[in-house]
Amino acid sequence: MPGLTLLNSNSAIANSSFDQLLDSLLFFNEYDKAVSWNEGSTAVGYTGYEDYPVTVYDTYEFVIALEGQLYDISDEREAVHTVAEKLLADDIGWVREWLLERDAEFILVIIEKDTGDTVVLNDALSRLPIYTYTEEQMVYLSREMAFILENADVEPDSMGVAHYLLFGYPLGERTLYEGVKQVPPASVIRISDGELVSDQLHQFDIEEKTHADKSIEENTSNLSNLIVETTQRRTNSGTNVVSLSGGLDSRALAACMTTNEIPYVAATYNRGTSTASEVEAAEEVMSVLDGEWHEYQLEESITEHRDRLLELKRGMNTVGMGHILEFFERLQSNFEDNVTYFTGDGGAKFSSWTPPRNFVSNDEIIEYLLADQTRCPMELVEELSTHSRGEIKASIHERLESYPESDAGQRFVHFLIRERSLKWGYHGEDRNRYYFWSTAPLYAYPVFKYAMRVPDSQKKQNKLYSRIIESYSADALDVSYANFNAPVGSLEYKLKSSLYGLASKRPSLRETLIDKFVRSDSKVDEMTMQSIQENAQIVNEYPSVFAPSSIDELINEKGLYSSQKSAEYLLTVLLMLDEL
Repeated sequence: MPGLTLLNSNSAIANSSFDQLLDSLLFFNEYDKAVSWNEGSTAVGYTGYEDYPVTVYDTYEFVIALEGQLYDISDEREAVHTVAEKLLADDIGWVREWLLERDAEFILVIIEKDTGDTVVLNDALSRLPIYTYTEEQMVYLSREMAFILENADVEPDSMGVAHYLLFGYPLGERTLYEGVKQVPPASVIRISDGELVSDQLHQFDIEEKTHADKSIEENTSNLSNLIVETTQRRTNSGTNVVSLSGGLDSRALAACMTTNEIPYVAATYNRGTSTASEVEAAEEVMSVLDGEWHEYQLEESITEHRDRLLELKRGMNTVGMGHILEFFERLQSNFEDNVTYFTGDGGAKFSSWTPPRNFVSNDEIIEYLLADQTRCPMELVEELSTHSRGEIKASIHERLESYPESDAGQRFVHFLIRERSLKWGYHGEDRNRYYFWSTAPLYAYPVFKYAMRVPDSQKKQNKLYSRIIESYSADALDVSYANFNAPVGSLEYKLKSSLYGLASKRPSLRETLIDKFVRSDSKVDEMTMQSIQENAQIVNEYPSVFAPSSIDELINEKGLYSSQKSAEYLLTVLLMLDEL
C-alpha cells in the first residue's frame, strides 16, 4: 500500500540503509520514494505515485507527516501542528475530542526534533490500515505489510490463520503473522528507543440509539444531507469515478452525486454470467440518471494478477479478487492521472447492520457466526488447524467480551463492524489505493456516528435506506436491486426480503435457499484447484500452524472443492506461507 513507513531502534539507523529498504515497496514503475526524516534512531519515509496524499510539514519543533485527508479542515498545516503540540503535551482529552469531530481518513506521524520521540495517530475508524511489529529493540510501523515481512523475522500466527480460514479475516489486532498487529481505530502510538506503547482513545459503542426520538423522515433528511456534505468534500479537480454495481450502496452514491451536480463517471466490470444482473442494473441506473457509464469486460482470471495481488496485500486480501486488478489497470489507462475512486462501502449501516434475531449470550452469537459468516466450514478448519474447536470459539468469545455493548444483539453488530468491515472490507478498499485514491463517503465518521444511533426498527427491510436513495432519485430506486432481482419498492422484493429475513434466523435454511434460487455453480475452477494441489505440501513446513494430516484427503472429505470461496481462502494461506 502506498504511504508511510517508520523504523525505530535503540541505536542509529544509517541513511543509506533505510533508503534502500524502501526500494522493496516500489511495486510499479510510476512509484517513487522519499525519506522525510532519518536522524538518530528514527527514520520515516513514504512510497507511492505522484497523486497519493502524503504531506510533510517541517517546523521548528517537529517533522509531521500526514497521510490521507482531513476533509473538514481548511488550514491543514495549523491543524496538524496543534495536534502535535497536544500529543507531545499528553493532552489526550483534547486530542480525543478533536479526533471524534473529524471527517477524515488519515495517519499522522509526529517526530519531536529535540528528543527524537515519535507519536502516531490514526482516525476514529482506522480507515487506512497500518501495521506494527517489534523485535529486539526495533520497531517497524508501515502501511505496507511487505515492509515488515521483508525485513523482520516473522512467522505465521496459527490462530490468525485459523480465523482467516474460518471468517476470511483474523480477529482484533491479529494478522496472519505472529506479532504483526493491525492498529485499532483512534489509536495513539508512542515510539522511542526501539519500544512501542499503544493506547486506544475511543471505542465506538453502538448501543445508545439517541436518534430513536426522531421520525424516520427526520433521520432520512439528516442522513441524506450528511452524505451530500461528505461526498462533496471528497471530490477532486480530476476525475471522480464511481464503482457502480447492481446493489444499493453505489447506486445511492451515484444518485447523490447526480442530484447535487457533483461531476463523476460511473464504471462497472463485467465477468460474464456471474455479473450479468449487476451490469444490467448498473446500466439502467445510469440511464435513468442520464450519466456517463463505462463497462469493462474482464478476461478470465490469470495467474499474473493473482500473484501481483499476493505481492501487494500479502494475504490480507484473498487472491480470488485478483481479477479486479485488470479493472483498475483499464481505469488507469482510460482516465490517467488524478483519479478519485468512489465506492459504496459502508452502506450496510443503513440496513443490514442490525441483529438478525434476539441474542441473549455470546455463546449464541458464536454459534450464529459459525453458521452464517464462515468462509471455510468449521469442521475443515478444526482438522487443518493446530487449534481445537474449543480454542477457536474461546478466541471469538474473547473478542466479543472486549466490546462495550451490554446488549448481545448490539455486540453481534459490533462484530460485523469491527471485525468483518475493518479487517476484511477495509483491505479491499486499500487494495484499490495501489492504483488511485479510494474513498467511501458512506463510511465518513459523521455519517457513521449518526446512522449507528438510528434505531434498528427504522432500518429493517431497507425502510431507511430506500428513503435516503429516494431523496436523491426515485427513478434510481425503482431500478431492480440485483441481489433480489426486483426493485426495492416492489411486492416481489418485499416478499423475498421477508423470506430472507425469516431465513436469517436460521442461517442453514437461508444458505439452502440461496444455493437453490440465487447462486450459480460455485464449483472450484481448474486454476484454483491445481494451485492448491501444487502448494499443499507447504503445510508440512509449519507444524505449529497446521495439524499433521494429508491436506488432500481433508479437502476431499470435507467437500472444500464444492466451494470456490473456501478454496480461494485456503489457496491464499498456502501461497502466503510459501512467500515467507
